[in-house]
Amino acid sequence: MDEGADGTGHLDGCGVAEDWDPGSSLWVAGVDYLGAWRAAAAAADELNVVLAELGINGARVVVVSGADGCATVDVRLPVAVARMVASRLRRVSRAA
Repeated sequence: MDEGADGTGHLDGCGVAEDWDPGSSLWVAGVDYLGAWRAAAAAADELNVVLAELGINGARVVVVSGADGCATVDVRLPVAVARMVASRLRRVSRAA
C-alpha cells in the first residue's frame, strides 16, 4: 500500500485496517446501495442550498447509508442554530 499523507497508508488518517478484506463485508445481491446513497446525497445538497438561502449557517448535513440499502439524511445542528430553524419554520407555519 502506498504511504498516505499521514504515513499510515491512509490519505485521511481514518483509513481501513490493513487486514480488512472487502469480500468479507455483507453485501446483498440486487440491492442498489449506490442509488440510495445518490438520492440521499441529492436531498442533502438541496437541503444545504435551502438552509444557505435562509441564512442558516452551522448545520451539518450527513448522508448515512444503511446495510439494507436505505440511506438517510441526518441533520446536526448546534443548539442556537436549531432554535433559529425552529423560529423560521414557526413563521412559515403561521403564514400558511
